[in-house]
Amino acid sequence: MIDPQLFTRIGSSTLSPLTLTPDGDAIGDVAFLTEVGAYRYAPGAAVGEAFKFSVDFAGNDRVARGEILANEDTDTGASLAGSQLGAVSATQKVYAALHVFSVVSAPAAVITVESDDNSDFTSATTRITFTTVTAATSEFLSLAGAITDDWWRCSFTVDGVGNEVEFLLSVGIV
Repeated sequence: MIDPQLFTRIGSSTLSPLTLTPDGDAIGDVAFLTEVGAYRYAPGAAVGEAFKFSVDFAGNDRVARGEILANEDTDTGASLAGSQLGAVSATQKVYAALHVFSVVSAPAAVITVESDDNSDFTSATTRITFTTVTAATSEFLSLAGAITDDWWRCSFTVDGVGNEVEFLLSVGIV
């Protein structure tokens, strides 16, 4: 079977977020995030073998090393524990890749990236706000420095009873 998500992106100039997690997908695990487009997709296998495919991606010139700040399957809101990713100099940017895998009952979820100068987030500042989530989607956003805060976290709300959203958020500085 041809994967519709990959197949429709072949030759497109539209880039999509990509997060690579070499050690796993737990909060705090190392993540590399960028935007890519698929330029070659080769599905297939011999009769009787498991289906396989290969895909080549072409990316932009921004690959940020960071961390997974959220990997949630939730029906409530929260402000997660922070991570000391570092400050953002005047020549750097903070990048955030959001991957929403599923949405149950079409909630309106708001997902943000906050920073602060301390691990308790006593004076948290919202730095990045993603488009309100109502369906499976992905988004790649950035913000230019200088930002002296060195602690970063994910905060989110999910509206409505019985609604649920499953997502992963990675953040890096380069």
